[in-house]
Amino acid sequence: MTPRCTYLFPIGRVRPCDEEMEDLAEYFHMLNAAGCEVLVVDASPPDVFALHDEQWDALCRHVPLDSRYHHPDDKVNAIHTGIDLAAGELIIVGEDDIRYTWNDIDRMCVLLERHEMVLPQNYLSSLPWWACIEAAGMLINRRMLATGDSSGTFAFRRSTMVQIGHYDGDALFDAAHGAQYFALKGAKVVSARSFFVQKEPPALHTWLEQRPYQALKELGTDWERRLFLALPPVGVLLGIVGGWVAVLLYGVVIGAVSIALASLGRREGAQRFFPESIPLWAPLWVLERSISLYLALYLHVGQGEHPFSGRVGGRKEWHAWVARRRVPLHATEGTSGKSGK
Repeated sequence: MTPRCTYLFPIGRVRPCDEEMEDLAEYFHMLNAAGCEVLVVDASPPDVFALHDEQWDALCRHVPLDSRYHHPDDKVNAIHTGIDLAAGELIIVGEDDIRYTWNDIDRMCVLLERHEMVLPQNYLSSLPWWACIEAAGMLINRRMLATGDSSGTFAFRRSTMVQIGHYDGDALFDAAHGAQYFALKGAKVVSARSFFVQKEPPALHTWLEQRPYQALKELGTDWERRLFLALPPVGVLLGIVGGWVAVLLYGVVIGAVSIALASLGRREGAQRFFPESIPLWAPLWVLERSISLYLALYLHVGQGEHPFSGRVGGRKEWHAWVARRRVPLHATEGTSGKSGK
């Protein structure tokens, strides 16, 4: 039977984790019950792949990467592999920190009947202090960007991807990149601002490692790049001219504005998933993003590092991506119903 949709799950592990394998087995079981074909594309080495296969054999199609795809990011290779193998017309791309519910699957399938690619929003399942900072940034992005915060998951019609062709895995990496590629080719891409899918926060060390690369990914966003790069020099200039009082007032203004923006970002259903206290963390997110952006510039300009690929070089591909990403996406409020938990 043709499945309702294919849930494409890219994964790659250097070593096995029993707790993760058991958790994912339970998750795959739920996805099967929701009518999904679960397609796991695994970039793990052979010994880990074999353990995954033993654990998940009855719950999913478990396949290795197709050797035809050798982009720097194995997630891109996994997506290309999955598109070729998927039995379903509707494909939902997940990650190891994303958890859909049965109701979320239902809603995504309904949205894909009207659109060719859908990007939902994320909310964090738990809130340690670093996740509170990240959640505040999500809310600010929801207020400042028409399409909302960049999602860790997306879905699309397989026939559309087959028609427009695989995207350039040497330059494009995440959901936002894929969405821009679809939009550039004339596909109907929508950001579902009131559709929230659960995301698990990273461990602290992982979150810290991600900071400069997350900022580097957003170098193509003109307003954010200019704003966050300007904040530290303006503070130094004010300190020279007006002393510590001027710097203090400057900090108060930035803090107040960021809290106000994050508070406005809790609209359109976000208040169900983001506690009232989260906007108070917004000044720390602004500070973190400014510092991370300067570090990202050093990595990018000084060392030519390509985001998420771990390699030096790729400037040509990166600048080409920056030039292309200005295609506008569309937002929808047609998903205002409650997301299942």
